[in-house]
Amino acid sequence: MELTLLSGLSWQCHAPTVHQVGLSILSLLLPYVDIPEVTWGFLMDEIKYLTEVSVQDYYLSTQRASTTALAAIVNVISDSSTKERREVLGAYLGVITECFDFEGSEQITAARR
Repeated sequence: MELTLLSGLSWQCHAPTVHQVGLSILSLLLPYVDIPEVTWGFLMDEIKYLTEVSVQDYYLSTQRASTTALAAIVNVISDSSTKERREVLGAYLGVITECFDFEGSEQITAARR
């Protein structure tokens, strides 16, 4: 995903941070999900927290920003939503990982731990 963003900007800027990538992924999901605004705000706050904490972990600092952001989103969704919402959001995340050239699921699973 980083390559798509940077090549679109002709490499004339700094790479997006983990938090910025996380917000970009969430903005792709927003039009397709129907959850209360309070829940959406909670998801954003938790993702912000997890992406800020990820800076302290050496392993996560060596991963692509999109991998760490997607791992944070998956963690928040799996920990905070009902089963129905997890299934819907999980399906959308699956589409996003396929369309935007994310790394393999093994790396995202490793980043989630």
